[in-house]
Amino acid sequence: MQTTEPTGGTSSDPPVDSAASIHKKRKAMKPRSEVWKHYDKIQNELGELRARCKYCKRDYIGDTSNGTSGLATHVRHCKVYNLASNLLGPKYRRRGG
Repeated sequence: MQTTEPTGGTSSDPPVDSAASIHKKRKAMKPRSEVWKHYDKIQNELGELRARCKYCKRDYIGDTSNGTSGLATHVRHCKVYNLASNLLGPKYRRRGG
């Protein structure tokens, strides 16, 4: 008795890459934190995501797994931002102490 192996479909069916169909890229989400309006997202030479302050141009770790607390702290203490907000008036001043 001879045994035959199943062909898995007709010859017109495209090959299915099961690994590619399982791991689809997620749609990029809009940043949730308000702090991102003070930063530009950039990539350095090593391909790492960085956050560059729009006021003093300093770079910080921009990977969201590190959180945004450090970025918010910098904006509160950024001398260039605070100088500009004091010159522009109370609408742009930081809140709190």
